[in-house]
Amino acid sequence: MSDGSDYDRLFYPFLFAGGTANADEILAQVRHSTLEKCREVIALRRATLAREGARIAAAGAAMAAAFGRGATLFAFGNGGSTTDAQDLVADLLDPPFAGAAPLPALALTNDIAVITAVGNDVGFENVFARQVIAFGRPGDIAVGISTSGNSPNVLAALEQAKKQGLLTIS
Repeated sequence: MSDGSDYDRLFYPFLFAGGTANADEILAQVRHSTLEKCREVIALRRATLAREGARIAAAGAAMAAAFGRGATLFAFGNGGSTTDAQDLVADLLDPPFAGAAPLPALALTNDIAVITAVGNDVGFENVFARQVIAFGRPGDIAVGISTSGNSPNVLAALEQAKKQGLLTIS
């Protein structure tokens, strides 16, 4: 990289902080950043397992029992958590393990027409709760994903799911 285009400078100003961008320096920074992120993720997973391992196992057992009774899983979240919800559902519908049976699941984030209609008509805080009302049946599973734990629409959907007798996982 040399001077960079106006586009590069606008969207990636940190690359040009010293005047020009050096590809080797940038790759070294990316490599270092990636390794640090991996270390953070590993440490977080180990700490979470140590602190919450029993609860995670209990949640898994409760979900397995619910699936055994014919439950459908509904997953939802915002931003990156939307991707996590969709990934969970994809893994249930098309299991990555040989011989594993698919399980019924739906990502409440997938239907953009519903998201925008509910968001426009009754507020974004209701986009998942309204779908839980429509699809959820007692014994089904609601998985709400929020990195902050404070997403009003995720919390509203989990509350609605509890009212309807769904197993709630967050």
